[in-house]
Amino acid sequence: MAWWSRTGGLATEQKKSVPKGIWIKCEKCNATIYEDDLVANLRVCGSCGHHFRMSTDERLQMLLDGPWTEHDEHLESADPLGFRVDGKKYADQIKATMRKTGGGDAFRAGTGTIGGIEVELGCFV
Repeated sequence: MAWWSRTGGLATEQKKSVPKGIWIKCEKCNATIYEDDLVANLRVCGSCGHHFRMSTDERLQMLLDGPWTEHDEHLESADPLGFRVDGKKYADQIKATMRKTGGGDAFRAGTGTIGGIEVELGCFV
């Protein structure tokens, strides 16, 4: 019997898994960053200054003093003229995109405070 076809092997330890989302690798300098440190640094790499993507909710939490009141949160895109794009109804494409992204419109607006001053704020998703 050839040595490469033997079924036995050395006893090895089980690999320990690290939960996802604890460590993040910088896209620019490949540094490994602890997720909590990245959030505390406003999603900027401490090694090279690379700015990571930030969700709309994270951006609003960073800018505003506290909670905000969103205006027209149930506003959705419509297709009053019945457009067709690439042979598909535009309304169907809107619905598919909303299911995919889990959101309504591409713009969010509301009222909040920055430095104790009431502001109207709008941002793209």
